[in-house]
Amino acid sequence: TRESGDTRDRATSVNVTQKTVRTPADLFNDGLEAFKKGELDRAVASFRSGFFENLYITPLLLGEDYEPQAIWYPGPFAEAPAAQEYVSRFRSYWQESPEAAQFLASEISDTIARKSRLTPDRIIAVAFPGQSGEEQ
Repeated sequence: TRESGDTRDRATSVNVTQKTVRTPADLFNDGLEAFKKGELDRAVASFRSGFFENLYITPLLLGEDYEPQAIWYPGPFAEAPAAQEYVSRFRSYWQESPEAAQFLASEISDTIARKSRLTPDRIIAVAFPGQSGEEQ
């Protein structure tokens, strides 16, 4: 949601019973903003959270191919069309900071490497513990 005085073009958060849920778009935008401010720990946390909330935004931002997965999604914000919408809407912000895209690529590569060869099923188990039936 947009607070009074906030003029940034931001993705829309969803308010669910008095609790604001941050969408993947919010997380990626927060990460980009943090990176530009030099708040690298916050940028890492936001990018990693955003990656696991929508598996498609990162490859689209980085110009990589991806295959839509036949998996359960927690909502429409996690699906490939939402990623395409995000990238078309916010691409110009990312183009203003190519260093941020490089940082995102390195952080996501590091995250995946530490999770050791994640398959789509394993990604689901890591992102949504207890929902796939796989043990951590």
